Amino acid sequence: MTRILDVMSPAFRRANPDHHSADLIRKWSQAAVTQRADATLVEECVLSAITHLQRSENQLHRLDLSDTGLTLLPPAAILRQLEGITILDLSNNHLPGRELSKLSALTSLKQLYLSDNPLLELPMDALNRNSRLAFLEINRCGLDCFPLALLELNYLDTLHLQGNSLSVLPDNIGYCLLHIAELDLRDTGIGKLPASLDYLNQLKVLS
Repeated sequence: MTRILDVMSPAFRRANPDHHSADLIRKWSQAAVTQRADATLVEECVLSAITHLQRSENQLHRLDLSDTGLTLLPPAAILRQLEGITILDLSNNHLPGRELSKLSALTSLKQLYLSDNPLLELPMDALNRNSRLAFLEINRCGLDCFPLALLELNYLDTLHLQGNSLSVLPDNIGYCLLHIAELDLRDTGIGKLPASLDYLNQLKVLS
């Protein structure tokens, strides 16, 4: 049986990288969720994703951690192994906005689901400005103002903000999010739309 001291030893970690990864994910999962059953599910999902991404023939992967009671996102040591994730579902959890800063490490993300988390805010460093994120869903997250970090997502084509307490959109939104094709603003309280939306030539759905 491996002793805890061995697992913490740098020499042991170098010789047994898979053991260290599993041990780290297990400890994080147990600390990051509200129920033991959910912790086991989270651990299995993350380990499966890492195993999948380690195979050179696997280019795309979805990691679904929705409805698992998450209160924390993975530490950097885990996120570095998930860098190839293209679809990440974190919806219906208990994540605060400050946790989202960790997501900037995931530069391969193309779809991100954050709905039904008590975010309250979206930090400026939450999403990597160099990413090719195309789909973002942030419905019912307690946002009371439009997250300015979104204006730097040059490849964004679908943005869902339904059910947040927004009152206005940034005046320059149409000059920044030039590829937006679908914008969902239902139940947000937004009345007047900025004139810059006229510059969104690819906009097909505005609700």
